[in-house]
Amino acid sequence: MRHFLVVLGAALGLTLLTACPKGGASRSVTGQISVTRDAQTQPIGDAQVRIWPKDPLANGEPFEAEAVQNLRGVAMTRQSGQFEVGSLTSAETHAEYELLKGWTYVIEVEVPGYYITSTSFDYVGGQAWV
Repeated sequence: MRHFLVVLGAALGLTLLTACPKGGASRSVTGQISVTRDAQTQPIGDAQVRIWPKDPLANGEPFEAEAVQNLRGVAMTRQSGQFEVGSLTSAETHAEYELLKGWTYVIEVEVPGYYITSTSFDYVGGQAWV
Protein backbone atom coordinates (compact mmCIF):
# COMPACT_ATOMS: atom_id res chain seq x y z
CA MET A 1 0.00 0.00 0.00
CA ARG A 2 2.89 2.39 0.71
CA HIS A 3 4.09 1.94 -2.89
CA PHE A 4 0.57 2.77 -4.09
CA LEU A 5 0.43 5.97 -2.05
CA VAL A 6 3.85 7.15 -3.21
CA VAL A 7 3.01 6.53 -6.84
CA LEU A 8 -0.42 8.11 -6.53
CA GLY A 9 1.21 11.19 -5.00
CA ALA A 10 3.73 11.25 -7.83
CA ALA A 11 0.93 10.92 -10.38
CA LEU A 12 -0.60 13.98 -8.79
CA GLY A 13 2.66 15.91 -8.97
CA LEU A 14 0.54 18.07 -11.25
CA THR A 15 2.33 19.70 -14.08
CA LEU A 16 -0.01 22.25 -15.56
CA LEU A 17 0.03 22.26 -19.34
CA THR A 18 -2.22 24.89 -20.83
CA ALA A 19 -3.70 24.00 -24.18
CA CYS A 20 -5.16 27.44 -24.72
CA PRO A 21 -2.91 30.00 -22.99
CA LYS A 22 -4.99 33.09 -23.71
CA GLY A 23 -8.09 31.51 -22.17
CA GLY A 24 -10.55 30.89 -24.97
CA ALA A 25 -14.28 30.59 -24.48
CA SER A 26 -14.08 27.02 -23.14
CA ARG A 27 -12.79 26.76 -19.58
CA SER A 28 -11.99 23.35 -18.13
CA VAL A 29 -9.45 21.41 -16.15
CA THR A 30 -8.84 17.84 -17.24
CA GLY A 31 -6.41 15.17 -16.13
CA GLN A 32 -5.80 11.51 -15.49
CA ILE A 33 -5.24 9.68 -12.23
CA SER A 34 -3.11 6.54 -12.44
CA VAL A 35 -0.79 4.40 -10.37
CA THR A 36 2.27 2.36 -11.30
CA ARG A 37 2.47 -1.10 -9.75
CA ASP A 38 5.06 -3.70 -10.71
CA ALA A 39 6.27 -1.45 -13.56
CA GLN A 40 2.76 -1.22 -15.04
CA THR A 41 0.72 1.97 -15.08
CA GLN A 42 -2.95 1.45 -14.29
CA PRO A 43 -5.70 4.10 -14.40
CA ILE A 44 -7.71 4.75 -11.26
CA GLY A 45 -11.45 4.77 -11.94
CA ASP A 46 -14.15 6.02 -9.57
CA ALA A 47 -11.88 8.46 -7.73
CA GLN A 48 -13.46 11.75 -6.70
CA VAL A 49 -11.66 14.89 -7.87
CA ARG A 50 -12.43 18.24 -6.23
CA ILE A 51 -10.98 21.63 -7.15
CA TRP A 52 -11.49 25.06 -5.63
CA PRO A 53 -9.97 28.52 -6.08
CA LYS A 54 -7.56 29.44 -3.30
CA ASP A 55 -5.81 32.73 -4.13
CA PRO A 56 -5.84 35.10 -7.10
CA LEU A 57 -2.65 35.51 -9.10
CA ALA A 58 -1.42 39.02 -10.00
CA ASN A 59 -3.73 39.04 -13.04
CA GLY A 60 -6.53 37.09 -11.36
CA GLU A 61 -10.05 37.55 -12.60
CA PRO A 62 -12.14 39.42 -9.99
CA PHE A 63 -15.02 37.50 -8.42
CA GLU A 64 -17.53 39.23 -6.19
CA ALA A 65 -20.78 37.30 -6.74
CA GLU A 66 -20.30 35.53 -3.40
CA ALA A 67 -17.55 34.19 -1.13
CA VAL A 68 -14.93 32.34 -3.20
CA GLN A 69 -14.49 29.75 -0.46
CA ASN A 70 -18.02 28.50 -1.26
CA LEU A 71 -16.99 27.34 -4.75
CA ARG A 72 -16.13 23.75 -5.69
CA GLY A 73 -15.73 21.81 -8.92
CA VAL A 74 -16.29 18.06 -8.60
CA ALA A 75 -15.80 15.13 -10.97
CA MET A 76 -15.44 11.36 -10.82
CA THR A 77 -12.73 9.63 -12.82
CA ARG A 78 -13.82 7.33 -15.60
CA GLN A 79 -12.43 3.79 -15.77
CA SER A 80 -9.64 5.31 -17.90
CA GLY A 81 -8.70 7.49 -14.90
CA GLN A 82 -9.58 10.65 -16.82
CA PHE A 83 -11.66 13.47 -15.40
CA GLU A 84 -12.90 16.89 -16.44
CA VAL A 85 -14.10 19.82 -14.34
CA GLY A 86 -15.83 22.51 -16.38
CA SER A 87 -17.49 24.70 -13.77
CA LEU A 88 -17.65 25.65 -10.10
CA THR A 89 -20.76 25.29 -7.97
CA SER A 90 -21.54 27.22 -4.80
CA ALA A 91 -22.14 25.10 -1.71
CA GLU A 92 -24.21 27.98 -0.32
CA THR A 93 -26.39 29.23 -3.19
CA HIS A 94 -26.03 26.24 -5.59
CA ALA A 95 -25.27 28.73 -8.38
CA GLU A 96 -22.88 27.59 -11.11
CA TYR A 97 -19.91 29.67 -12.30
CA GLU A 98 -17.14 29.40 -14.88
CA LEU A 99 -13.67 28.49 -13.64
CA LEU A 100 -11.90 31.65 -12.49
CA LYS A 101 -8.92 32.58 -14.69
CA GLY A 102 -5.71 33.71 -13.04
CA TRP A 103 -6.19 31.86 -9.76
CA THR A 104 -4.27 29.25 -7.81
CA TYR A 105 -6.49 26.22 -7.27
CA VAL A 106 -6.32 23.34 -4.85
CA ILE A 107 -6.99 19.90 -6.32
CA GLU A 108 -7.89 17.04 -4.01
CA VAL A 109 -8.23 13.42 -5.12
CA GLU A 110 -9.96 10.77 -3.04
CA VAL A 111 -9.49 7.15 -4.03
CA PRO A 112 -12.11 5.09 -2.19
CA GLY A 113 -10.55 2.84 0.41
CA TYR A 114 -7.02 4.11 -0.17
CA TYR A 115 -6.02 7.73 0.10
CA ILE A 116 -6.83 11.41 -0.08
CA THR A 117 -4.12 13.64 -1.52
CA SER A 118 -4.03 17.26 -2.59
CA THR A 119 -1.79 19.83 -4.22
CA SER A 120 -2.20 23.17 -5.97
CA PHE A 121 -1.84 24.51 -9.50
CA ASP A 122 -2.24 27.83 -11.32
CA TYR A 123 -5.11 28.09 -13.79
CA VAL A 124 -4.64 30.81 -16.40
CA GLY A 125 -7.72 30.05 -18.51
CA GLY A 126 -8.85 27.95 -21.42
CA GLN A 127 -8.44 24.21 -21.30
CA ALA A 128 -5.79 22.98 -18.86
CA TRP A 129 -4.38 19.50 -18.27
CA VAL A 130 -3.26 18.72 -14.72
